Amino acid sequence: MTTTATTAFAGFPREGFAFLADLATDNTREFFDAHREIYESALLEPAKGFVIALGEQLQARVAPGIRAEPRVNGSILRITRDTRFTTDKRPYKDHLDIWFWEGDAPSRERPGLSVRLRPATVVLSAGIHRLEPATLAAYRAAVDDDRSGEALEVAIEDARMLRGVKLIVAAPWGSQAVAGSAGTPRTRSRP
Repeated sequence: MTTTATTAFAGFPREGFAFLADLATDNTREFFDAHREIYESALLEPAKGFVIALGEQLQARVAPGIRAEPRVNGSILRITRDTRFTTDKRPYKDHLDIWFWEGDAPSRERPGLSVRLRPATVVLSAGIHRLEPATLAAYRAAVDDDRSGEALEVAIEDARMLRGVKLIVAAPWGSQAVAGSAGTPRTRSRP
């Protein structure tokens, strides 16, 4: 993947972050439609360049199989929300999510890295959206294992000590993993 002059990443304009802040306040289709050009020019187009540029770096430095697809429903997640199964009917996300994954399976079934852009913060994360039953069972067993479970706890505590880093640890639904909301660990189960 090579960066072209039309997609070279030069940063996200301030107008894109202002748009997200305004969208958080007026999360309506009318607002979005009236400001769609700002979304496209100050967020979507720069995001394509960002995906290409960071994708090349991730492939060179982390893993050559990292997928970086500079399109919506590729590495750039839709800004529209799925409101079918929630009482929160706001039609749009007030952030921009970008996802890089490894492997040929659907991206939500593969481990990956994400970047969430908000007006005042950037969130970096790593993990997997959905574990298949066998993988989930293996994960739970590793967390419950004395040696590997303790190593996980030590790694989490080491990360908590980093200055300027807020660590939120989440575990697959129903697991006995070290987990919690807002970074509060839950005790692992021990046999």
